[in-house]
Amino acid sequence: MKGPGKGFVANFLSLACNPNIEADYFAFCDQDDIWLEHKLEAAVKALSGFSAQPAAYFGRVTIADTGGRSVGASPLFARKPSLENALVQSIGGGNTTVINRAARNILQMAGEDIRVASHDWWTYLAVCACGGTTIYDPTPFVKYRQHGSNVIGENSSMKARLFRTHLLLKGRFSSWIDGNLAALQRLEVAIPAQNLSTISAFTALRHKRNMLARAVGLYRLGLYRQTYFGDLSLLIAALLGKW
Repeated sequence: MKGPGKGFVANFLSLACNPNIEADYFAFCDQDDIWLEHKLEAAVKALSGFSAQPAAYFGRVTIADTGGRSVGASPLFARKPSLENALVQSIGGGNTTVINRAARNILQMAGEDIRVASHDWWTYLAVCACGGTTIYDPTPFVKYRQHGSNVIGENSSMKARLFRTHLLLKGRFSSWIDGNLAALQRLEVAIPAQNLSTISAFTALRHKRNMLARAVGLYRLGLYRQTYFGDLSLLIAALLGKW
């Protein structure tokens, strides 16, 4: 099946939104993945109680070298998945993502032509915004092979953290959020009123001129990332207006 050829996000979303592909559950994967035994079984078991509402499953990955040998793991996130987290962070890679039919319907509603930074972050945000359930599995069921040609690499090392801070200071983080918020506008009819209020408040907060007001607003809205370093980076982004 030929994709649009406009980058990995467009390719994944073209498949997710393709009306000719029908199933009860949908999983993203690519050539860098090594799926471990019971990966899909674990995801489907976690999602099985939520068939009537949008639900998405994410998890940790084991980092592997080009030969498939384990060399580390993605960070273990302990804070609960939520809209307040999804607005400012993706909780899991696309290679761990499994969604049910109701969540897939949300992706179809938004369409494949949205301009978002990643399909996994968008899936997490869209499901949270529409009042769905998101599940984070601390047990890795995927080996992610790390090599020089990966489109997106691992994010647990200090080098990776410093690189993301560099992107933040250059305004890349802000442009990613711009794309996410624009895409959410296509889902307004499916988003509960309370979540719409949170999204609107976040949108307004980003444009406040006073840095102290942005920092206070960050706290009042309850926005958070999954680690101390992530929260610190978010605060810096808010103070500098780089979000």
